[in-house]
Amino acid sequence: MAPNPPANKLVKLAKNAVPRARKMWEGFQEAIMGGLGALQNPKIRQDYAKFVKSMGVILLAMYAVFGILLLVYWPIVLFIVSWAPGLIGQVLSLIPLWAYIITKKRTPMASNQLFLDELEKLSPQREQELAQQMNTEEVNKSWLDDLYHDLRTSWHFTRYSLMWLAFSVIPVVGSFITWFGQTWLVADRMGWNLLSVYTISAKKMSYRQQKHWMRARKWRIIGFTLPYVLLASLPVIGPFFLGIAQAATAHIYFHLLSKESETAQKPTASPLVEFKKPT
Repeated sequence: MAPNPPANKLVKLAKNAVPRARKMWEGFQEAIMGGLGALQNPKIRQDYAKFVKSMGVILLAMYAVFGILLLVYWPIVLFIVSWAPGLIGQVLSLIPLWAYIITKKRTPMASNQLFLDELEKLSPQREQELAQQMNTEEVNKSWLDDLYHDLRTSWHFTRYSLMWLAFSVIPVVGSFITWFGQTWLVADRMGWNLLSVYTISAKKMSYRQQKHWMRARKWRIIGFTLPYVLLASLPVIGPFFLGIAQAATAHIYFHLLSKESETAQKPTASPLVEFKKPT
């Protein structure tokens, strides 16, 4: 008799639960240590103002548009929220994400510099290597094209967001399910954007290469991003914690590389070679 596929999936899930939880815990520890380290870095305190100014403009515009839509369409919004109250939590998670994505596309060095500031403290040599590989222009002139490409390729994210919203109609627990699912999705997507300082800005990976690299390190990265996503969902002030998250990303980057120091010291033909094993 052929094995039952659902049963096999449950067995595989149970088998991988402990290793994945351990990797998430390691990522969480790096988030805390990296955040504390970034707060004590005088260079970050100087460059953080540029990040706040750049993201603040985008965030203010998004909150303004959201407020206008609420005022104009408040009967429709009230009806939708009465049936799917989890929508409120989704919006609080999505606004910081897209504000950060737009900021990253429009003025990449506003956030990348925070990463370099903290990496310089951990490893000046690697900081210099990555800084030389980055485009240091203040404003990315093609940021609208890059953003449009992101929107076109985000159907997977949109589809699952709508799926989690559907759970919101379940009484009592529905809103929590929606909030948890959306938070998880945003944490995964945020990892892509935080680590794009390495995968895109420095290594110029293709989408396929970036997807391969991120999937191999998914659980540790989600463990790293989850606490920052929770902080970022706080209205108005929360999204600015993402600047600390970008600086703290230097720690997860440095510790991923430190496990393969021998490989990192050798020139490689592909950015995928530098990270051979999942972490």
